[in-house]
Amino acid sequence: MRDVREVDLEFRFVTPRGVRWVHARSNPMRGNDGTVIGRVGTIEDITERKEAEAAREEDAYVSASLADVGRELISSLETPVLVTRLCDLTATVLGADYSTTWMHQLDEDVYVPLATHGLSAEQWDVLRGVRFRIDSFGESLRAQLGRGEITVLRDDGNIPRGLAEILTRHQAKLVVCIPILKGGVPIAAQIAGYRDPDATFTAARARLARGIGQLTSMALTNALLFEEVANASRLKSEFVSTMSHELRTPLNVIIGYTDVLADDPPADERARLLAKVRHTSLELLEMITATLDLGRIASGRDVPQMERVDARTLWGALESELAALPCREGVAIRWDDAGDVALLTDRRKLTTIVKNLVGNACKFTASGEITIGCEAGASTGTIIVRDTGIGIAKESLPFIFEMFRQGDSSDSRSYNGAGLGLYIVQRLVTQLGGSVEVESNIGQGSTFRVTLPLAGSVVEPIAAIA
Repeated sequence: MRDVREVDLEFRFVTPRGVRWVHARSNPMRGNDGTVIGRVGTIEDITERKEAEAAREEDAYVSASLADVGRELISSLETPVLVTRLCDLTATVLGADYSTTWMHQLDEDVYVPLATHGLSAEQWDVLRGVRFRIDSFGESLRAQLGRGEITVLRDDGNIPRGLAEILTRHQAKLVVCIPILKGGVPIAAQIAGYRDPDATFTAARARLARGIGQLTSMALTNALLFEEVANASRLKSEFVSTMSHELRTPLNVIIGYTDVLADDPPADERARLLAKVRHTSLELLEMITATLDLGRIASGRDVPQMERVDARTLWGALESELAALPCREGVAIRWDDAGDVALLTDRRKLTTIVKNLVGNACKFTASGEITIGCEAGASTGTIIVRDTGIGIAKESLPFIFEMFRQGDSSDSRSYNGAGLGLYIVQRLVTQLGGSVEVESNIGQGSTFRVTLPLAGSVVEPIAAIA
């Protein structure tokens, strides 16, 4: 008796041009008397659909994995706990056999191991005594670390002797080196090792490794910063309260939206969700940038480079750059003509000052406009940032330039942010030999005035203020 069932199959096969997917369907064909006399069906090439599905699944996996990594790393502000978690997460997410964290000790210019996952107790005891000088890495690896590039090493006889010995000792056939940066400078390296001789570093693993490096840089920077201010008990308490809340909030939002995206919503809904992910990511980037700026200031080594800066030229550069700020719909940013005002200042630091003031205005302005202008006096120039936002209570004005301060510093406050922006503005303005003032009333907006020397003045830059 002939098969009368419907056939519905998907199968893959390999061709000289690569893997192809086919969807085959067929149904029995009956004669006039109802007997099956044959089959009729269709064969459809569904390779593109399968590739798109695989890409979506990969995107969802990478997003979810990095969200988990970020949540785990940011939850710890103690370096030993952080690097231990980092090793566990790196091995798990990248599917590696083992993982180790190496910290860069700047005073000796060596890398030393801090934590591991997947090595035996005996292997770890031996590894803990190893010290790698940066010049022993070889010129290529050294350059890649300095540029923050991920490096893939194979035990093929073409790597530095010291590294080759470690690979042999751990039976590793492939090793991935992930640089951890702070302010663009390598402060650590995360290693993932594979013992399978057929192990490959796929595109998905590369994306995961880059994400791990970026999240670790942020988390380790925060942890080191926390240690630097640990002696100030008030700052310590406020740092834990504010940063843990403000960093987890956008991460949890991103996790939620990526979970929805994993269900492959319609195109218009997907576009809306991606826009919200981008908006939340910009908020997270703002906090990360503020934290890194704070670290550079606290280091005391970031001496201002004084030069002539034409306000009109600076306005032109900043106008396009700040157009992407996440302002409320209907809020306009207007740049008044700065005329021929030229300041004696550090261009990079002044750019950070204006960005922070305009970003702060965007955050607290629900409608109206934000205007940026510049006026010249006898020997000074004044940058004015005025908004029509919610304003600042008079009792809060004396404190708004303190670290982690907002008009409302409670956990239930209505506006996101770590409270670092205005503190950084005040510190940078002081370094540049200037001053910053604010005028504000509740419901009437705020006006910030930054006064700096005009070009032609004599200014002694200040590296850092304790």
